[in-house]
Amino acid sequence: MKKEIFINASMGETRLAICEDGRLSELYFEKAEKERMVGDVYYGQVAKVLKGMQAAFINIGLPQDAFLHFSDIGDNLAEFNKLFHEEGKSPKNNRRGGNDHYLHQGQPILVQITKEPISNKGARVTTNIALPGRFLVLIPFDHTVGVSRKIHNRREKGRLKSIGREIRPNGFGIVIRTVSEGRNKQELLDDLNSLMKTWEQIVKNISRSKPPVRVHKDMDMLSSTIRDLFTNDVDRLVVDDKKMHKQISKYLREVAS
Repeated sequence: MKKEIFINASMGETRLAICEDGRLSELYFEKAEKERMVGDVYYGQVAKVLKGMQAAFINIGLPQDAFLHFSDIGDNLAEFNKLFHEEGKSPKNNRRGGNDHYLHQGQPILVQITKEPISNKGARVTTNIALPGRFLVLIPFDHTVGVSRKIHNRREKGRLKSIGREIRPNGFGIVIRTVSEGRNKQELLDDLNSLMKTWEQIVKNISRSKPPVRVHKDMDMLSSTIRDLFTNDVDRLVVDDKKMHKQISKYLREVAS
């Protein structure tokens, strides 16, 4: 299958298209004046808990409170409470099979945006924080090692999982991404160290701030797309903007070195 990425920038908007065998498979837009929010991490505060809706609304400092469904609350909430604020309490499973965690109005909480706010609807968030790098995804308050399902070679999958177990820090989980195929331990470790620095900065920001506040800003659409989607199976990348071309070239040189 032939896979191509096309990036167009004009009229204050960036458009990114992914084509597979000449057919459009994905399309993204980003306006220059509209900041991308997916992936951003906020130190927020519980505004309302609505058990009938199996959800809570979180004040993250934006015009509309963010929406947190109980299914998007991980077991890591108790660990976060232990680390920063109050005694961790074990989550309870409700009758619907979701997580009816210990949540109360005014409670500080760390969340990550998974869906942009639209019109008068707030952003959708999760407590399952994930920090993506080039080769790895770092998951605080976790202990698992996962390997991308897109890596089909069993021997390579086993090799990467073995490396992952060796380098995984205590108290963190990692997911090894598709682009890690063929990479050595040092390359993965360098990426992990960079992600750990990002997490350490988040912890610092939390310790010296009061909610609600943003404690981590993810990359813009262009950078995050190149990081996430520019894999070994991409045959061609076309961009019609000189500034973006330089930005992409610089990033690719850095990850290739």
